[in-house]
Amino acid sequence: INKPFVYTVVVTNKGDVALDDVSVSDKAPENVLFLDADKGTVAKDQKSWNLTIKSLAPGQSITVKITAKVTKAVKGLKNTACVNAPITEENPDDCDDATIDTPEPKPVLACTGLDVKTISRTEFKFTATREVKNAEYITTRFEIRNAKGEVVATVANVDGAINYTQNNPGTYSVRATIVAKVNGETKTVTSDNCVKQFTVAKPPVETHPAVKIDKKVNGQEHVTVDINKPFTYTITVTNTGDVDLKNVVVTDKPQDGITLVSVAGNLGEIKNNAWIYTIPELKKGTNNAKTFTLTAVVKKYVAGKLVNNACVDAPAVPNGGNPSDDCDDATIDVTKPVVETPGVDIEKYVVLPNGGNAETMPVKVGETFKYRIVVTNTGNTDLKNVVVTDKAPAGVVLLDASAGQVAANGQTWSATTNIAKGKSVTFTLTAKVTVESDSALVNTACVDAPSVPNQNGNNNDACDTANVTTPKTPVEEVVRACNTQTGKIEFVKKGQENVAPYTSDLSKCQVKMCEVPGKEHLPANSPNCKEDEKMCTIDGKEHLPANDPACKEDEQPAEDETPVELPRTGLSGTVVGLISLGATTAAAAYAVAGRRNN
Repeated sequence: INKPFVYTVVVTNKGDVALDDVSVSDKAPENVLFLDADKGTVAKDQKSWNLTIKSLAPGQSITVKITAKVTKAVKGLKNTACVNAPITEENPDDCDDATIDTPEPKPVLACTGLDVKTISRTEFKFTATREVKNAEYITTRFEIRNAKGEVVATVANVDGAINYTQNNPGTYSVRATIVAKVNGETKTVTSDNCVKQFTVAKPPVETHPAVKIDKKVNGQEHVTVDINKPFTYTITVTNTGDVDLKNVVVTDKPQDGITLVSVAGNLGEIKNNAWIYTIPELKKGTNNAKTFTLTAVVKKYVAGKLVNNACVDAPAVPNGGNPSDDCDDATIDVTKPVVETPGVDIEKYVVLPNGGNAETMPVKVGETFKYRIVVTNTGNTDLKNVVVTDKAPAGVVLLDASAGQVAANGQTWSATTNIAKGKSVTFTLTAKVTVESDSALVNTACVDAPSVPNQNGNNNDACDTANVTTPKTPVEEVVRACNTQTGKIEFVKKGQENVAPYTSDLSKCQVKMCEVPGKEHLPANSPNCKEDEKMCTIDGKEHLPANDPACKEDEQPAEDETPVELPRTGLSGTVVGLISLGATTAAAAYAVAGRRNN
């Protein structure tokens, strides 16, 4: 383990043609790292190696040595290398593997020593040392025997050290035994180095009265509490002397801001936010300690650390003139109330083809696209019944949405959701552009959360826009070109005038063009290639040709003459006018037909 070894990779061209760009690769198995290679490249993470052979002749072999190490014990660990030549059909073309094992580790289990430290006349600390390799350590067991060889105590501790108290005077022995699991079996081991003697001396005749007090809040020296949420103080009074004590007075006076509520068992009295209790008799020893539990509360926020001090005073314990024999405190601080500041924001985008976001994007008429709306809770409290709305601009119709409801007319969309603080909700709307527009089509999405105060009397808390533009539909430009197959001049798309069978050389069609101003696009032999006929300029007869016999001023009858029949010129003019109009229409139709044919 962790010692270098070598994998050998031999690549051979077994074909009858040279192979180019042959790729050889090897991926390290689990618990194996590649250190180096005489050819190719080892990856930075030491998990793979690769080599590209530029050319490999038929029958040629290339040998590579890869130095590696195994980091953990393994058995039958297989490593596979593969080769691939682009010219061949298989991928990879061939693979081969090699297998490694590591030696079975030899377990080591020993108890190497035992230290006995005297803390007091009756208290001792036993510390055992051990050596455990290739085995699973479980615990250290201490066995204490008296002078008769009788077992008086057995204590186990995973840390290999214990504090032991023995009040009976005499000589004792302690033996440490190491417990471990070797190859799946639980084994124990001890040694002569792990056996020691210790002596508990007889107590002195002189007495030493003493008392100790210990205070915790919620089981700790310091905690953080919430306003109006009860918490507990635990006060433990122990007679640490060698004589029983009587009339031991215990008091507790918290700092302002802490209110004592009750004491378990109704022991003592709480008065003026102070607790006092007298223990009639407190026997010596930790087993006889008295524990009191007080419930307290903080009713309003107070900054900083609040101290609660408890004290004990036993008449028999000398205190050097101090008011108490021992005191201990526990401290708290108060969770500062959080002022709820709800907030919400909205961002709107047009979704790009690659899935990204854009403020503006061109969209063709009739093409579908997507809007993305992201609503974020920017406050410090959860939001409920958040309403998100979107109104499509003229020229855009909403088709579908990832959530919420699109109106039947496709003009509006809305959704209602809940958003946890610090979280965002994303909606996707599918839309389509229906008309071409000279200006951007601006779409506005808004959000309104009931718990968020609107700014400046707005109905919504926040709004954002995204725009689409409609590219102009290109107008195809046409030019005249000679069709060499038909011998006629035709209109074609610009850029196609010299693409067979067309040529921009109009002379190839040998057609003379009309020279009449405004009719140059017509062939010279077109019936419409002539000056437009001049029309009559007399009021009421403008529809007649100028050379029409009726194009003259009507004769005025004598004032005393009464006409006996209607003038015939009116009817004749009408007929001529209709004929002229028909001729004009026919000429126009002929001109159109001529343009189509020419």
